[in-house]
Amino acid sequence: LFRSSQLNDASSADRNITIYVTNKLNQLEIKNINNKLVNKKGNGTCGEKCIWKIVSNQLIISGNGPMDDWHKTTERNPPWKFYGNSINKITIEYGITTIGNYAFGNCTNLTNIDLPDNLTTIGNYAFYRCTKLTNIELPNNVTNIGYGVFDYCTSLIFNIYDNAKYLGNETNKYLYLH
Repeated sequence: LFRSSQLNDASSADRNITIYVTNKLNQLEIKNINNKLVNKKGNGTCGEKCIWKIVSNQLIISGNGPMDDWHKTTERNPPWKFYGNSINKITIEYGITTIGNYAFGNCTNLTNIDLPDNLTTIGNYAFYRCTKLTNIELPNNVTNIGYGVFDYCTSLIFNIYDNAKYLGNETNKYLYLH
């Protein structure tokens, strides 16, 4: 079900998983040692009114409003964490207003991301260690970018002006300090 490299990247609590197949709906559920649902068939919720799904190595986020915030702890990892190494494209559809903290951190094969025009906030460390990400176009409505959003995005190409690194476009430039 998972490549060993995906499990090796997981925290120790997440590595201890049990796989259950329910007889009624024939759904695959993956739970950690605390019997907490870790993942369910490549889709689920990621905010009060937000859902996610994996389709051919693409993560698609849809719905309305803000995504949940995630953390580096084993209790609050994004639900797509086990797919992180295989995700190469992320599409966030119109309606999503906030990318949560740590949402896409360690998606090491991510090369392409589509952001909606109505996006206003990108949370802390949202793209942390997305090492193959080379370009990102920030929508004009983005007014809040958290701390360390692009830390260790070693392939990301910046616009250089007055010895500072910028991301964005001509009308909406954001200073990135590293």
